[in-house]
Amino acid sequence: MTIRTRPRWWRVLAALTALLLLLAACGNDDSTDDAQDDTTTDDTEPDSDGDDDSGDDSGDDSDGDEPQYGGSIEIGVEAEAGGYVPALTATGTASATVDGAIYDALVIINGEGQYEPFLAESVEPNDDLSEWTITLRPDVEFHDGTPLDAEAIVWNYENLHRDPESLTAGTLDTAGVESVEAVDELTVVYRLSGPNAAFPDLLYGRIGMPVSPTAFEEMGLDAFSSAPVGTGPFVVEQWVRDDRIELTRNENYWLTDEQGNQLPYLDEVVVRPIPDEDSRINTLLADDAQVIHTTRGFAGKRIVEAADTGPYESNIAQGNIAGSSLFNTISPPLDDVRVRAAMVMATSADDVAVAQGYDGITTPASQFVGVDSPWYSSAAEDAYPGSGGQDLDAAAELLEEYINDPDRSDGQPVGSRLSVRYQCPPEASLQDMAVVLQSAWNEIGIDLELVSVDQPTLISNVIGGPDNGFSGDYDMSCWRTGSNNDPLNYLSGFFGPVESSVLNFVNFTDPGIDEALTTLRTSADFEERYEANEAINTIANENVVVAWHISYSSIVGWRDDLHDVSEWSTPEGSPGRGNLAGRIWVHWIWMDQ
Repeated sequence: MTIRTRPRWWRVLAALTALLLLLAACGNDDSTDDAQDDTTTDDTEPDSDGDDDSGDDSGDDSDGDEPQYGGSIEIGVEAEAGGYVPALTATGTASATVDGAIYDALVIINGEGQYEPFLAESVEPNDDLSEWTITLRPDVEFHDGTPLDAEAIVWNYENLHRDPESLTAGTLDTAGVESVEAVDELTVVYRLSGPNAAFPDLLYGRIGMPVSPTAFEEMGLDAFSSAPVGTGPFVVEQWVRDDRIELTRNENYWLTDEQGNQLPYLDEVVVRPIPDEDSRINTLLADDAQVIHTTRGFAGKRIVEAADTGPYESNIAQGNIAGSSLFNTISPPLDDVRVRAAMVMATSADDVAVAQGYDGITTPASQFVGVDSPWYSSAAEDAYPGSGGQDLDAAAELLEEYINDPDRSDGQPVGSRLSVRYQCPPEASLQDMAVVLQSAWNEIGIDLELVSVDQPTLISNVIGGPDNGFSGDYDMSCWRTGSNNDPLNYLSGFFGPVESSVLNFVNFTDPGIDEALTTLRTSADFEERYEANEAINTIANENVVVAWHISYSSIVGWRDDLHDVSEWSTPEGSPGRGNLAGRIWVHWIWMDQ
């Protein structure tokens, strides 16, 4: 089976998991969803992040004129990256644009969330999905002039991705990848220990982004990280850490547009880390940068306002990453579903959105994917006790059942109020959100103790350790939940065995979920996989293992003489997927001359 635009089951983004992702996924607004941390246990965020999440454009950013060559632009992003070696250096949303400029992936995601070949010419599984054959496009070269061939893919696998210190070795283990073999000059075979219908996820993210073996061996890790060599549309000219990375046009790039014109159009792209949100927006308004990105609600609203009133355009991409509160379902009184359901029913997603500055640019969340995802389920939403909006009276009535239960699990006297600890990082908007929750839950009879902890401590508390069977040391925690990936890769960890899965933060398992995960792993039929994903989300919502709040948006703004910032096409001519998770696809951008 060749990956084309037709097979519906390839509808979702790349693989995620692991603790680097958690650093972005936990309560902070800095996500790596789409950047896809293919780390263990691979976008968090971090994106990734197979949705039709091209976003809400202020208008078509192409006026129908023929693209023009030339020009230089600056792009302002939130933060600097640690390096640009896909297997060995941590990246995030802020570095996704640079990654995509330097490196190409073996597959790409179109606007409908379907996988299509990119560096690969085809991706074909065997009958039981345990062996995947990748045929590369001919005549593709790395920036140093060496060929992209099967041996290069094998070298990347054996020397980078299988390095015990890599960020990808755990992902390969989780996916069941046992070996990669070069069959001929342009063909490689990935052999797995068993079926894995979500395998193409790997080829969209870090594992699918080959570096030049020749350049890496000649330069060594440190030098290569500062001047990485891939097959992408731009070549690293200079990287001044914490200031800028300068990228110049790859004159030998393999990809052309629909009219046969060689890409990219621009001569130069400069990406600048600008951590302060106001400063980043001001660089756009002062024309010191021509494109900027943010994941912050208040900053996003400024970008949209600028597009409404001035010579700018904007794109809002709402993916699968949601702000949420995790329940430790084995910690009394949260081990009783009545308490969890009452807390959800008492919560106002609108109030949370206002507290975090996302009002007007996002929607309430209700499951592990967003409303634009092909995996989204109305049945799962209906199963969520908070889907009807805030209902304090019904919440108080349900909580009374627990409070007056002589067998209540917290061991407190009948009629006494509940006490719950809630941990969150000290970031202002998150603390404001926590206060909103505290007020609502206080009204129904729950005293919420707010605990401010830094991200590493928060993550450690949620995960726990071997001494407590990875059951965590918390009652509730703010968290970023979901991923822009195939559901198998996220949900298999989230609902894995408590004793062995560090990603089962909520300590909840269910036979129905286990059965559905098996279907997601072994079936290549989208309808069967959709029903399995729906079952998992429905069971999770019936048991209220997560308090869903709001979907997070990624907002990009740009000067209006730039074109195709959010409108672009895949090599097969399908519409692209906009700026999901802040990735700015510089291949197709052109500017009026």
